[in-house]
Amino acid sequence: LMMVPWRAGETGFPFVDASLRELVATGHCSHAGREVAAWFLVCDLGLDWRLGAEWFESVLIDYEPASNWFNWAFTCVSRATGGNSIQEEASPYQPPRTRLQTLEAVYWAAQSDPDAAYIQKWVPELRGLP
Repeated sequence: LMMVPWRAGETGFPFVDASLRELVATGHCSHAGREVAAWFLVCDLGLDWRLGAEWFESVLIDYEPASNWFNWAFTCVSRATGGNSIQEEASPYQPPRTRLQTLEAVYWAAQSDPDAAYIQKWVPELRGLP
């Protein structure tokens, strides 16, 4: 049930939504978009990372098995088993799914799309916002 809005890019987190909508429309997703979507699926929705890896496998046009599965495992397994961010992989500060990963979503959006042009392109309902 939670997988449906995630796949449709209707999570309510603009960078996550833009990344997933681009993926559905074009078969492409940036590295930043892939990581943020993965973090959100695992840490915020609490879903099994393999569901996301399988879905990306079915949608990506540049799909390559080793790269896709390694990236999902590297990005998500440590977080699903205790780490909440890249700095916490070895010794997590908080148990999984105890806080939203909005920091990562906001950070990647600010780094990758500082003017929100990408978000406005893929999430048109936000175009009128400053």
